Amino acid sequence: MKIIRAIINKERDPQKLAELRNPRCKNDAGVIAKALHGNVRQKHLFTLQQAVALFDFYHKQIDDCERQIQSHFASFNDRSNGNPVPAGGKKSNAHHPMNFDARSFLYI
Repeated sequence: MKIIRAIINKERDPQKLAELRNPRCKNDAGVIAKALHGNVRQKHLFTLQQAVALFDFYHKQIDDCERQIQSHFASFNDRSNGNPVPAGGKKSNAHHPMNFDARSFLYI
C-alpha cells in the first residue's frame, strides 16, 4: 500500500518506490524497481485513486462496525464469577482479526 499511495502522490522513481516495499517481501529492491518501470497513464492513475478511496472507506466501515460490536459486548452482564479467561482457545484464521479482544467479552 505504501508503493500504491506513493504512486498516487506522483512518485515515479522506481528505486524510491521499491524502498517502500513490505519488509516481508521476498524480492529485493532491485527486482521490485525493475517491475515498477513503465508509463503511468492518467486513466490508470484515476482508477487506482478510486480503488484506494474505496479501500480506505471500507476499512473505515469495518472499524466503525468493530467499535459498535465492542460497545455491544461491553453491555453484557459479567457471569464469570470473577474467573479469568482461560488460556488457549481456537486460533483465528480471520484475514481481518478484530481490533479488540472479543474472546474476553464473550467469556463473561
